[in-house]
Amino acid sequence: MEYLISITVGAIIGYVTNWLAIKMLFRPQKEIRLRGKRLPFTPGLIPKEKERIATSVGKTIGEHLLTKDTLLEALDNDRIRKHIRKWIGDKVRDFKNNSHSLEELLKKLLGQRYTRVKEKIKSLLIAKTINYIQTEASKDKFKELIQEFIKKALKSSPENLIANEHLIKTKEFTMNKLKDLRDSENFKDKLQVYIEKNIVLLEQSEKSLQDILPGGLIVSAKAYIYNSRADLCQAINKLLKQPNVRERLKLAIGAMISNNLNSLVAAFVKADTVYNKLTAALEDYLKEDENQKNVAMMINDGLQKLLEDRIGELLKKISEEDRASLTTALVDMLAENLLTDTVIANVFGELENGFLKYSSLDHILTSINEDYDSKVADFITDRFREYASGESFLLLVDKIIDWGMEEVGKTIPSAIMGDDLEKIINVITEAWNGLFQRFLHNDGVAVIEAMDIPKVVEARINTFDVAYTEEIILSLAKKELSAITWLGALLGAIMGILSPLLSNLY
Repeated sequence: MEYLISITVGAIIGYVTNWLAIKMLFRPQKEIRLRGKRLPFTPGLIPKEKERIATSVGKTIGEHLLTKDTLLEALDNDRIRKHIRKWIGDKVRDFKNNSHSLEELLKKLLGQRYTRVKEKIKSLLIAKTINYIQTEASKDKFKELIQEFIKKALKSSPENLIANEHLIKTKEFTMNKLKDLRDSENFKDKLQVYIEKNIVLLEQSEKSLQDILPGGLIVSAKAYIYNSRADLCQAINKLLKQPNVRERLKLAIGAMISNNLNSLVAAFVKADTVYNKLTAALEDYLKEDENQKNVAMMINDGLQKLLEDRIGELLKKISEEDRASLTTALVDMLAENLLTDTVIANVFGELENGFLKYSSLDHILTSINEDYDSKVADFITDRFREYASGESFLLLVDKIIDWGMEEVGKTIPSAIMGDDLEKIINVITEAWNGLFQRFLHNDGVAVIEAMDIPKVVEARINTFDVAYTEEIILSLAKKELSAITWLGALLGAIMGILSPLLSNLY
């Protein structure tokens, strides 16, 4: 009986001691004072060292458990990637199966913010568009596109251009306008005013005929005179035999005889005889090729002197009466011969025949200027950029973007996405993975460091109530703490039986 009592008492003491020790880890939760003095072991160990424990646990977790490398590995693994792909796939399918328009979906998503967000996006698009147009990169790109369009558009053959319905109508319109101008009552008046103005300008000019006439024309005229010398000499002979010229020459010869010879000799010298002798001798003279060459050279020398004279001086030598007559004759000649139906038709016919000699319209323009496409593109680009800097272009862009946003807003998701959802899911997933990988490698470490895991854990533990902490620890180590309590009872029982045994032995 003595042994049983010792064992029981020892077991009870051991059990109560360990149970109390475990309880004293958590209780009392606050410091207890008696007459101003703190009672020992108050508060309990965990409430007393809560902040130090939180710091230690946070440091341990941050430096050894949830390290930067551990978190990066946890975020970058197949399980996460599969989960993200599944989530994206579910969202894409839900989006496609939605029967609402994009505008309705956005209104539902954004609520009252929809109008404000829409206006911000619109303003951003307008600003980005205007700014991009003003950049040198856009100018070069726009010029390149225009050149490419010009080259492509002008690769067609001239036959296609001539046969084009719009060009045919343009040709007919132009020809009719020229004919209307020719047949108008004031055409001659306008032509005369134009010629008189130019005569006044020429009279004030310091230039010679040689300066204003094309060099090729002058050379051709001189060559024509030389090559047509026989015809010119024959024309001179015919001119001398014309009745009016013949009579004038006879009068001149008669006057010369009367003035230079006495009356007796003059009575035997007849003007008709001298004229006949003179024309016969001149005709024989002009039949010789060498003499014909001399005549042609004399005409060209006279022409050259005329070309070297200042235009103003030449015009001053013409009387006002002769000038008016010359102008009237020139007007009549131009009016009657310049814009005749035949001339107009021939001009357009020659233009068409000239076009047909080339392989394409581009070939025609390149023969005129090799850089024509660049010059045209520069002109269009500069004019467009000038227009783009004005208020009217800003209003135009505003209307276009507003219209575009409205049209996009009316669209149903299924109309945009089509049937190949897997391709869309793959594209979005790849884009997400690319962005996420760049984030992890470039900014992941910095973000994790900014999170400060030890501080987060420490702050979180400090927010726990002691009772809640006790509940957590007890729920995690219930069996172990119970075993420790009963181990105390066992040790107490052993100590209780050893005491009487040792007393009996000694």
